[in-house]
Amino acid sequence: MKKQIWIPILIIAIVIVGLVILLPKSKKQVDKEPIKIGAILPLSGKDIEWGEKPQKGIELALEEVNKNKKLIEVVYEDSESSPEKAVSAAHKLININKVQILMCQLSDICSVLAPFAQENNILLFGFSNAPDLTNAGDYIFNLRGDSIYAGEALGRFAGDKYKTVAILYLNNPTVKGLYEGFKEAFENKGGEVLLAESHNKDDSDFRTSLTKIKEKNPEVLLLASRYKNEIDLIKQAKELGLNQPVICNLGTDTKSFIDGLKDLAEGIIYPTATVSYDTQNSKLQTALDKYQEKYDEPMPIWAAESYDSIKLVASFIEENKNISQSSEIKKMLVEANGFPGLAGEITFDETRTVVKDYYLFTIKNGQFVPYEE
Repeated sequence: MKKQIWIPILIIAIVIVGLVILLPKSKKQVDKEPIKIGAILPLSGKDIEWGEKPQKGIELALEEVNKNKKLIEVVYEDSESSPEKAVSAAHKLININKVQILMCQLSDICSVLAPFAQENNILLFGFSNAPDLTNAGDYIFNLRGDSIYAGEALGRFAGDKYKTVAILYLNNPTVKGLYEGFKEAFENKGGEVLLAESHNKDDSDFRTSLTKIKEKNPEVLLLASRYKNEIDLIKQAKELGLNQPVICNLGTDTKSFIDGLKDLAEGIIYPTATVSYDTQNSKLQTALDKYQEKYDEPMPIWAAESYDSIKLVASFIEENKNISQSSEIKKMLVEANGFPGLAGEITFDETRTVVKDYYLFTIKNGQFVPYEE
C-alpha cells in the first residue's frame, strides 16, 4: 500500500524538476539577444557635427523601438574622421562586440569600410553619397543616395542661368560624383567649364587655384568640398575679389558653415535631400516634435536618415522575430520597398542605393531655405 502511494508522488516530483530545468531554456528562446549595430561616427574633431546629428537620430529611434523590450543595441565608436581609426573600430565592433550591422558617416570612411564589411559578411549601412560605395559587394547598402544626381540637379540649374563656370572640388568619391554629374548636365545645357581643379580635405590655402579662376572670369563658381574647406574657399575668393555667385556641395547646411562665413554665406546655393516636415504620418510627426523638443532644433537630414535606419531594422524584427544574422537582415533590406521615413520613403535600386530626390536650397537672412527664383 505504501509503495502505491509513493509512485504518484515520485512522478509529480519528476515533473516539477523537469519544469524547473526546462523553463529557463524556454525563456531564453523567447528573450533573444537584441540586434547589435556598430555606429562609426566622427564624434570629435572638425567633422563632429556630421557625427553628433546622426547620433541624435539614432538615440531618438532607440527610445521608441526599445520602449517595451530591447530590440536593438547600438555601440558607438569615434572615427575622428580618420579611415585608419575607423578600420580599427570596425575590427573591435565585429570581433569583440559581435555586431550584425555597421553604420558609417563620411564618404572617405564608408569607402574604406565597405570592402572590410563585405569580407566579414557584415552589413554596412553607409551614410555617404559616394556613387560607387556599394560596388564592394552585396552586404553594402547606401542609405544616403547618389551624389551624381545631386550634381545633375545643380548642373541643370546653373546651365539655365550661366554660360561659364569654374570648379574647385574635393578629391573624394562623393564630391567627385557631384562634380561629374554637374559637369555633364551643365555642358548638356550649352555651358562651358573654364577650369576644374581638385583638392584634398587637409588643404587650407586655395589662393593659387582661385587666382587662376580670377583670370578666367567665369559667371559662376562651384566650390564643392566639406563645409570647413568651403569656408576657407569662399573667404579667400572674396579676398581676391571674386564676387561671382557661389554654388556649394551636399552637406553645406550646417550651423558651423553660417557661423564661419556670417554675411558671406548669404545667397549661396546647394543641393540637398529633405526631411518630411509636412508629413501626414502621425508617428513620424511625433518623432519630429520629440526631436525639436529634445534638441531645440528642427531635425536635420542626417538625423532623419539615421533615425529611419533604426526604425527600418526594428520593423524587420517585428515582422520576423527570429532574424539574428546579417544575411537574414540583408534579404529583408533587398525586399524593402517604400518604407515610410522622415528622410523620404526607403526603396533601394539595383545597386542597393536608396532612391533620393534632390532639391536646391539657399541661405537667406542666415537661414537655410528652399531656393526660389
